[in-house]
Amino acid sequence: MFIAEVAFPSGRFCGASFETPDHPEWPPHPSRFFSAMVASACMNEGMTDPKRQALKWLEEQDPPAIHNPPADSSPMLLNFVPPGDFNVQKGKVEDPFRRIRKERYFPQAYILQEPILQYVWDKEPPQDFLKTLDEIALGVTHIGSSHSMSLVRVRTGSPNGISFRPQNKGSHFFRATIEGRLEELTDQFYNSIGVRRPTATCEVLIPYKPEIEKSTICESPFKEFHVFRLPGLSHGAESSESLARAVRRAVMSCIPDPIPEVIHGHVPGPHVGWIPLCDVGHQNARGRITGMALAIPRGGMAESRSALFAALARLRERGIKLDDGRDVYPEPLTPEYQVPRSLDRLTWTRTSRVWASVTPVIPDRLPKKRTALEASRSVADSLLRAGFPKPETVEVSPFSVCEGAPSILSYHLRLPRFHATVRFSEPVSGPVVAGRRRYFGVGLFRPLWDES
Repeated sequence: MFIAEVAFPSGRFCGASFETPDHPEWPPHPSRFFSAMVASACMNEGMTDPKRQALKWLEEQDPPAIHNPPADSSPMLLNFVPPGDFNVQKGKVEDPFRRIRKERYFPQAYILQEPILQYVWDKEPPQDFLKTLDEIALGVTHIGSSHSMSLVRVRTGSPNGISFRPQNKGSHFFRATIEGRLEELTDQFYNSIGVRRPTATCEVLIPYKPEIEKSTICESPFKEFHVFRLPGLSHGAESSESLARAVRRAVMSCIPDPIPEVIHGHVPGPHVGWIPLCDVGHQNARGRITGMALAIPRGGMAESRSALFAALARLRERGIKLDDGRDVYPEPLTPEYQVPRSLDRLTWTRTSRVWASVTPVIPDRLPKKRTALEASRSVADSLLRAGFPKPETVEVSPFSVCEGAPSILSYHLRLPRFHATVRFSEPVSGPVVAGRRRYFGVGLFRPLWDES
């Protein structure tokens, strides 16, 4: 294996996340490392032929795996600073003492263990390339912001471990280089004018997945999670059950008799879940349902699968009749459609130890007493009955910790219901639904980031 080791002597990394500029980017994306190597190569003697060939080899490799120590990635406070360049309007240069201060963030990730990061490639370079890359690495002074002092060396051998690995179904997206990035960076180094960094055209987002032992992951009873849009819908999360029943009724009307048991669900055992997905978890969330997901259980769907999706395709033309008399037409998620986070499959299925309810849980066994302890026990029992491990802790409340999710008072039910935040002793993959009526989206959980 070919390994690039990056040490941060100051114990911190300064660089903003491309998604949320008030948060630091940790770990630094592979494209940052490649940019630092090209900058080092262009210094002193300039970009020579051996340097160009060695960096070209590095550019052509698959995205590396990453081993990184944990870090405190808390958001930073907003700062107001004068811009570094002058604004020229109508031939007049702006007075530097009257420049309007701009909003800026200076995020920093404080590394909590030994501050050494490793990028790991499976393929080893030829010896002459390895020597040249090591010489280039010695000239790297920082990665990311110039405040991130860095010491870099390259070697072959085994890494200290793997934290993230490129994988198509990964939930983390890191920037990596593609062919042409070397020439693009070299041109910017020698011909760039001004302080503004041009937009990269030879970078792509690569999905990465945290490296966790499979044996330690508890898998959801649902194997597949197929999402589709419901454009024009204005229902809130409190209408989840009625909407799910309307979709199920419409799908079954398009399937000839006999309807498979795993679809109609009138027999004991796992069957298809009809899960409305609502917009929650951010400051502007209002809990509006934006789409639906078909949660398909493990096993027993081979023959019924084609009938289910054929019926859903027919509904794109026929529409779904809702309880209020309106029609809604389901649409698939196409590549040109910018998928909101509420309709991103990974929002509901990624692995986590901590989960919070979006719609309240109606326990399978009602609590014997109206106490928080009995309510917590009944929620834990419902998770066990749904096929998940027993949680370490359960915190119940009338309100969800997910912003925008309606409280239990919005659900006009006579049965006891609770919002809950649960923590498992091992990572659990989604979707997670529990309690009565879970096959209609009541008791749906969303993963939270596990700070530990």
